[in-house]
Amino acid sequence: KDAVSLPSPVTLIREDMPLKEIVQNITRNHSNAFPTVDENGLLTGVFSINDVRRILTDETLASLVIAKDIANENVITVSPEDHLGSVLRKLTGRNIAELPVVDPLNPRKVIGSITRRDLITAYNKMVSSGRSLIV
Repeated sequence: KDAVSLPSPVTLIREDMPLKEIVQNITRNHSNAFPTVDENGLLTGVFSINDVRRILTDETLASLVIAKDIANENVITVSPEDHLGSVLRKLTGRNIAELPVVDPLNPRKVIGSITRRDLITAYNKMVSSGRSLIV
């Protein structure tokens, strides 16, 4: 719970956002993962900066693509209710650098993100306080 109790701010990308606008948004930001949301602001997918890079090399695609086209709909999320060990397994199990943090009462409402760095910081705090990681 300590790991995601204060999630980092996240940049949400509308699923209908054109690639040119996506690039403008992600270049002003230090995230690696970008959740996509529908018109109601609810989670529909996630894409990485590497997904965008792959498309930028194809000029024909670049003018046609919207966020929904590059987003993965099978999103792994965490909530402030999750314990450090659970979040760690989700991040490392698929070699993911960043995960969306969702509202525990509405798993499609993104409230922030958690990175490996956030997790390491939380882990170090737990170890220095003598608390257990196992849950």
